[in-house]
Amino acid sequence: MINSKNTKKLKKKSSVRCKVCNNETEIIYENEDAHYPVFSCPQHGIQQDEWKRWWEQYSEKWKDKQARENPRDKLVCLIGYFCYKYKQFYGHPYTFDSSNPIPYKSKDFIIGRRILSMFDNDITDSLLYIKWVFLKKVASRKRTVSSLGFFSLTNLVNEYKCAKALNNVIKRQTNLPEDFINWCKQNYNNVFEKHSLSTWNDLNVLISFVNTFGNDNEEGHIINEAINRNLINSVNGSPQFKSLED
Repeated sequence: MINSKNTKKLKKKSSVRCKVCNNETEIIYENEDAHYPVFSCPQHGIQQDEWKRWWEQYSEKWKDKQARENPRDKLVCLIGYFCYKYKQFYGHPYTFDSSNPIPYKSKDFIIGRRILSMFDNDITDSLLYIKWVFLKKVASRKRTVSSLGFFSLTNLVNEYKCAKALNNVIKRQTNLPEDFINWCKQNYNNVFEKHSLSTWNDLNVLISFVNTFGNDNEEGHIINEAINRNLINSVNGSPQFKSLED
C-alpha cells in the first residue's frame, strides 16, 4: 500500500487487474512535479508502476543536450519539458491521462508525437514552441492549459511558425552578432580602421572586398570566421552574399 502525502487515491476503478486476486485495481496519483498514475489493489498493493519508473528515469532528459539530440529521447524530452513549464507556470503539477498503464501508449504521449511531427521532429523548435505558447498565449491572454492537446492546435503552431519567420528576417541595418564583432576586434582590430563592420550590410560589403582582392588578408580571415559560425554560406570556396531586406 502507498502511504505518502504526495499521493491521491481515486475511487474510480481501472481496467488493470490485480495479478494476485484478479480484482480491478484503483488509480492512485503520485509525485509532486507531475501527477502520474499507478495502479493498486487494495489487498495486494501496486500492480502497475510503469509511469513511476518512466518518470524517475526520463522526466529530466530534456536538460541533457545529448538526450535532446538522440532521436529515441526526443519524445520524453518534450513531455518532461512540458511538465516542467506547466508546474512553473501554474504552481501545481500536471496530471497525466490515466486511461493506459503504459506511458508510451497513453493519450499524452500520442499527442506528444503529433507535436513533434508538426516540427519535423526538431526537438529544439518544439521546446521553443512550448515556451512561446506559455509566454504569448497563456500568460498574456489568460488562457488555461487543461491538457497537452492544447499545444497540438494547428492555428497555434502556424502562428508560432509565422512569428518565428518574421523574427528571423535580417535587414540591411540589422546588427551583426555581438560575439562575432568582439572576436573580430580581438583578432583583427585593424580592419575597423579600413571598413565599417557592425551591420549585415557591412558584412556583405566585406564579402565583395574579399571576392575582389582575395582572402589572403585580414578581411579574408574575418569572412572565413563568419563561414565557420554559419553566418554566411560558401560555395566552391567562395563566400556568398547574405540575402537582406531593406
